Amino acid sequence: FDVGDRALAFTQFAAWGDRLEPYLARRFGVPVLWLHGGVPRKKRDVMVERFQAIEGPALMMISLKAGGTGLNLTAANHVVLYDRWWNPAVEDQARDRAWRIGQTRTVISHRLVCPGTVDERVEEVVQGKRHIANIVLPKSSSIADLDAEQLRLAFGLRTDELLTDERDDADGGESRPEAAMAGAGR
Repeated sequence: FDVGDRALAFTQFAAWGDRLEPYLARRFGVPVLWLHGGVPRKKRDVMVERFQAIEGPALMMISLKAGGTGLNLTAANHVVLYDRWWNPAVEDQARDRAWRIGQTRTVISHRLVCPGTVDERVEEVVQGKRHIANIVLPKSSSIADLDAEQLRLAFGLRTDELLTDERDDADGGESRPEAAMAGAGR
């Protein structure tokens, strides 16, 4: 804050944000805005306008749900993910509030992970999901762009365990769900 940097801090727990906001204001001696799902639309718009102003508050705390979409907060050049969310896309959307068209500075994202806590396990799960997405999804593509083999890989389908017409014919059709259901009623 001493060099003019400004930050967004995201938490998934509104009750935790209620406690963190006054602590951070005291700790750093800066005004802190706290945007969560209970903030009415008009007040939210005023908070965003204040934060975006040249001399606006140095820190804005936002709940992940309230800040996931529709906000452009390019006054910030730091994003802190205080507690981790299981879905990497939610975190990416939160981080992207600062990394938007009109941003003129480098945005630094900070993920806080305490060893030996559930956050460490969440980090492992999120990194695993990102790894799978990077393997399966070509850059700048969506799931609609994938061919059948890429979809099988993405969903972890093993072709040796899939029911096929050949398997259905070999066992007299009894492996088909509708055949099994018909037999159950006899």
